[in-house]
Amino acid sequence: MADQVSILVVLDAWYRRSPAVLRAMSLAWKSSATLLLYSFEYERSLAHAAQHGFDLDAYLKGREQKLEEFAGSLRGEGFKVQTRVVWGYPIASRIIESVLAARPDFVIKDVRA
Repeated sequence: MADQVSILVVLDAWYRRSPAVLRAMSLAWKSSATLLLYSFEYERSLAHAAQHGFDLDAYLKGREQKLEEFAGSLRGEGFKVQTRVVWGYPIASRIIESVLAARPDFVIKDVRA
């Protein structure tokens, strides 16, 4: 294991303290790990609209700002946090690519019932 432990959290679209985020926070607190908060996004309608003049970059910048606001609340509680918004389809492939690139010690994601 590397000197610095990291936990990659696959966030839901609402950037909230979901069960996955709470689990990651608990592990990070106990191990002084860095939380890697990743948001994976793709909307076919937005991709189509981008081909017709929709400013996808501005949309993604807005999502990054919201993610940073969420991360800021965790930083305020003493957590080390890095963020990233990833756009692309299929999302599962983007998650795998990001995990391979970041090489975190743990990956935590909520599952839907």
